[in-house]
Amino acid sequence: MACGLPVAAYPVTGPLDVIGNSGAGFLNTDFGVACTDVLKIAPEILLRHVKSFTWRKATEAFEELLIPIMCSSRRQKNTAK
Repeated sequence: MACGLPVAAYPVTGPLDVIGNSGAGFLNTDFGVACTDVLKIAPEILLRHVKSFTWRKATEAFEELLIPIMCSSRRQKNTAK
């Protein structure tokens, strides 16, 4: 996808998270079907979806995951005193 190509993948964590219902790829347990289906994707759909991924958004998502961990760690330190 980062190279401007639609994604054909199995419907598992990772592809499900990135592709979802965006139309930028096809997820199917039959990989051959997914590969055939991606040929039908309009380039505009793929480019619109790709542009939604930025370093800023990736950093913000990572920070959101860290905040609960940091808060939990602080609570554990305070109760240990």
